[in-house]
Amino acid sequence: MARRARTAILVGGLSIVGLGVVPAGHLAAAVPPPSTAPVSVPSSTVVTVPTTVAGIVATRGGSAAGSVAKPNDAGWSVQQLATTTAIGVAVLAVLGFVYGRVRSAPPRHPDLAPRLPE
Repeated sequence: MARRARTAILVGGLSIVGLGVVPAGHLAAAVPPPSTAPVSVPSSTVVTVPTTVAGIVATRGGSAAGSVAKPNDAGWSVQQLATTTAIGVAVLAVLGFVYGRVRSAPPRHPDLAPRLPE
């Protein structure tokens, strides 16, 4: 079968299932239900575990335990802002320089390439 025909059949079949024209359950092979019944556990054998655990209560940003408030110390200083801006400008300047050098390079024509003497 030709490659295009196989691709068309595959795409058509997936789109039919994807659009919901043919339910996906009808395409799967029939699987019989399990023959074993679910196992029930008698309540006398169930063991309860205590849910409290002693541990260290950690706080973040000076907030109280259980607080949902964001810490206030998440700001940037003026020095961090100036340094980040300066680095960004320098990176963009270098990228612009490299781009300009690549664009202004003369085209490489096969006839202009240096040849070895024969």
